[in-house]
Amino acid sequence: MRVKEIPYKEESISLHDKIWQKGKVAQCQIELTFRCSHRCNYCYIPPLLLEGKEKGKELNTEKWKKIIDKIVASGVQWISFTGGDPFIREDFLEIYLHAKKKGLFVNILTNAGNINKATAEFLKLYRPFNIEVTLNSLKEDTFEKITRVKGSFKKTMQGIFLLKEFSLPFKIKFKVLTLNLKELEAVGNFSRELKVPFNFNFQVYPRLDGSTAPLKYRLTPEAIKKEFFQNDEYSPSSPRIPAGEKRKLFKCGIGTWSFSISPEGKVMACPFLREYTIPCWENLLQEFKILSHTLREKKFTRDTPCSRCSLFYICSWCPAIAFLETGEYQKNIPYYCKLTKLLGKQRIECEA
Repeated sequence: MRVKEIPYKEESISLHDKIWQKGKVAQCQIELTFRCSHRCNYCYIPPLLLEGKEKGKELNTEKWKKIIDKIVASGVQWISFTGGDPFIREDFLEIYLHAKKKGLFVNILTNAGNINKATAEFLKLYRPFNIEVTLNSLKEDTFEKITRVKGSFKKTMQGIFLLKEFSLPFKIKFKVLTLNLKELEAVGNFSRELKVPFNFNFQVYPRLDGSTAPLKYRLTPEAIKKEFFQNDEYSPSSPRIPAGEKRKLFKCGIGTWSFSISPEGKVMACPFLREYTIPCWENLLQEFKILSHTLREKKFTRDTPCSRCSLFYICSWCPAIAFLETGEYQKNIPYYCKLTKLLGKQRIECEA
C-alpha cells in the first residue's frame, strides 16, 4: 500500500490547528540568550543584556537539552528559538539538532547576521519549520542607524541570500518606525522578489528594565491611521460590565496555548511579564497551568479608564506593557487610548 507523503509544513499546521481547537498548550518560545550582534534602538531588551552582561546566567547546552526533553514529555510540539539572537551561541546548532531529533517543529527568530554557509548547509540538512528574519531597511545607513552596529547591514543581507540560496523556509519581518517608514514598500517588494512571506507591524514597547527610550521611535496614532487605515468606521464592541463586577486584566488568553522560557530557565506566561515565573520542574505543564490560570483570573481592583472603557477588547493595551511603561499593571496608556479611538475595530497588526 502506498502511503501519501504529507509535507512537513502542511502536517505541522494541521496538527497545530487540532491542538489549538482543544485548548491545549502547544507552543514554547525559548530565549536561549539576551545577547545579540545588533543593538536596535527599538528593542525591548536592555542594551547591557544585548552586550552580554548576564551571559553567565544563561543555561548551558546540557541543561537546555534536558528542558527540551521536558517540553517534549509535556506534549508540546512547537518551539521557537529566539533571543537576542540564538545564532550568537556557539552551541546553538547542537541545541537545535536535539530539538529536531525529538520530533519538534522548530521556528527560529534571527537577524540573519550570524548565518554563514556552513550554518545554511546544516539547516538544509535539518530543515526548520520556518526562520523569521528582521530586515528594517534596504538602505545601509538607515539599517545601521537602527541596529547601531557598523557592518551589520552587509552581514544580514548575506545571511538572507544564503537562506534563499539553500532554499530554506523563511519570512521577512519589518518593524515600522519613524526612522524607516518610507522604506516599508521597498522591503515588501524585495520580499516578493525573493518569493518569501512578508510581515510588518508598528508595535514598539518599553524595555524590560522600564526604560521608555524605544518609544520615541514609534509612530504617532495619527501617523498610523494616515499611513495604514483609511476606513473611518468607529464601532465600540466591548460588552458592558454589570454593576458590582470587575473586568479581567488579561484579555489575551495568557498562557492558554503557549509559554516562554528565559535564558536562565524561568518559565513565563508572557515574555513581557517577568514578575510571575516558575522554574522548569518535572511537572512543568501542571505548574504552568496553575500560574496561567491565576493570571487569567486576575481582575481590576480599582476604577480606571481601562476598567470601564467600551473599546477595551479591541485595544492593544495590556497589563504587562502597562507595567513596563507606567510602573502599574492597571494604569491606562494614553497612546493606546488615542490609537484605539482613531482606528476603531481595525487590526493593529498588518500583513501584506
